[in-house]
Amino acid sequence: METGRLINSAPATGATNMAIDQALLELAETEGTATLRFYQWQPATLSLGYFQSAADREAHPASHGIDWVRRTTGGGAIVHDHELTYSLVVPQQHRWSTKNELLYDAVHEALIGVLQQDFGIRADRYGDIANQSQLPKHCGLTGESALPDSPPNAGDTSLVASPREPFLCFQRRSAGDLVFQGFKILGSAQRRFRKSLLQHGSLLLRQSRFAAELPGLADLCGLSLLPDDIANRWGQSISNALSIDFSVAATDSSSFWQRVAHWTEFHQSDTWRNKR
Repeated sequence: METGRLINSAPATGATNMAIDQALLELAETEGTATLRFYQWQPATLSLGYFQSAADREAHPASHGIDWVRRTTGGGAIVHDHELTYSLVVPQQHRWSTKNELLYDAVHEALIGVLQQDFGIRADRYGDIANQSQLPKHCGLTGESALPDSPPNAGDTSLVASPREPFLCFQRRSAGDLVFQGFKILGSAQRRFRKSLLQHGSLLLRQSRFAAELPGLADLCGLSLLPDDIANRWGQSISNALSIDFSVAATDSSSFWQRVAHWTEFHQSDTWRNKR
């Protein structure tokens, strides 16, 4: 079994979280190592999909009072509050880098197994319980772009979402989403950069007062679900599914955190956030 890096990050701001993922993409290009990361957001933050307009925030008054960022991946807006986010970075030369759809499904199937075996929760892929001919295959699955020190290429139309879709990602449905009792609990998105692939997604654990229309998994099943507990179990399940031994590893080099600082400033900038 090959090895990869596992990172369990402390809760951070939206800009810092996006910056760490961006820096990990660069690290993947130089090291050739896959990285699995679990993290949370503090304070609560709204993330817009790449092609969503900043003006679209007016459609969701409940989240107006919280900070917001723009993702490099497509899909709908997410209120990151009581949830667990993961990211998976795979370098170009890695055997999983060209199996993007299989990778997407493997991560989701790994969580289905954990929820069923460890918590007695039966979650399903939305595509397994709906008419797949009417569904997009994956929400936010995107095409290739470079990794510049500037926003991704706006001409990448594979990122464009239908204007008829709901503002919030967890009110949208696509075949790969995980649902429980009719509610979406996990959605993911991918983007291929110059020499690496990024996949990230959010598991909605509890209802947020900034998105009260969305119950979380704990609300639906009546169990107390701790993010760290789920991350540990899910991470092991992903390792087994991908045949990669993700081991805890520090990213404490000064050059890495310099890149994080650079990308944090980038993601905080009005130029990036208001580009649409």
